[in-house]
Amino acid sequence: MMLGGFVILSTATLISLSIPPDGLTVIPYPGIVIPAVNSLCALTALLLFFFPSHRYLSTAVLFIQSVFTILTGYETLGIFLYYAMVILLFCDGFFKKFYVRKILIFLAALFAAILGVIPYGAPRFFLAVAEAGFFGAFYFCVYKRLESMLSSLLPVYKDVNNFTSPSVSLPERGAEISLSAMGLSERQQNFVMDNLKENASYRDLSERYYVSLSTVKKEMGFIFRKFGVDSIESFRLLVMQYRIKR
Repeated sequence: MMLGGFVILSTATLISLSIPPDGLTVIPYPGIVIPAVNSLCALTALLLFFFPSHRYLSTAVLFIQSVFTILTGYETLGIFLYYAMVILLFCDGFFKKFYVRKILIFLAALFAAILGVIPYGAPRFFLAVAEAGFFGAFYFCVYKRLESMLSSLLPVYKDVNNFTSPSVSLPERGAEISLSAMGLSERQQNFVMDNLKENASYRDLSERYYVSLSTVKKEMGFIFRKFGVDSIESFRLLVMQYRIKR
């Protein structure tokens, strides 16, 4: 990603040096500032290619470049880069704490950047707002489809509505848990392993093992009480902290 970023930013630097910037941009001294920002971000991307552990530096590059791309009239690309930055932060666990506040701040910053499109005309501005809404809705839709697999990247709410006292003693995080030793039947073990490995739904389990949907729910309810949770999402969040075996 960073090598590709270096290539595209180097190209953008050459273009900004050879083609006069659009006078409508709100960036001061665009003939100097835009090439300087592009070249600085290009060098930073090259540095991150060799030292990829500095993740928040890559976030800074994406933030600066996305805002400048929006302000220079390439709002669609800029909005895409902005959401790419948010997704990378999400993958790094940035939103595990105070996620509502952080999301609101990022949305406010994005809208502030889109205000810089107004000099290009009202149609461009409203289209940019619509694009930001669509991209956000699209990525949220993707998350909802993969929610059970990505839920570990969100905060864990340890309140009485989501977690209760388990009926068995759980070991330290990272330890191995034997499902049979916890008193789970072979069918219950199958349900657990199929759900964890294949993300099998209740209906999938019902059809695979030729049992009714109510039976699956009853068996999973028994498993939840064993682990002290009350939903499949909470269960997956909990067992991700252990090495599960039959």
